[in-house]
Amino acid sequence: MDEKTQAAFNLLGDRVYKQVFFNKLAADYGIRPQGPADERLLLEAADILHRQAEQAVKTASESGSPFLVASVNALRQETGGGRYEQQQSEGQVKAAADWFAQDPELSEAALAYAMFLAGGDQGTETKDK
Repeated sequence: MDEKTQAAFNLLGDRVYKQVFFNKLAADYGIRPQGPADERLLLEAADILHRQAEQAVKTASESGSPFLVASVNALRQETGGGRYEQQQSEGQVKAAADWFAQDPELSEAALAYAMFLAGGDQGTETKDK
């Protein structure tokens, strides 16, 4: 990842992902970090839980057991790791996207990072004609 793409990734993480993550923790569970150390620990815990959940799904799928697959999927659903409530989620995502799109810096960062993920050109600047 080049420096521009890394900067875009960091900006999106700091100004979008963290805001959404911590707002959801506060709204759903009443958890509010008391400072940067708490934020870091909560983000690390979420990363560990996400990786463990993905490994459980992979293990269940590889087992060939329909019971195990159904059980893991049901557990993920109950713990918030499954599908979102479709109508509510779509409306929230659209509203957030509209709000964040108003910030040119975030729009540029999102475009740069999307191009990186797509394997395209890293630069997003347009040349003056």
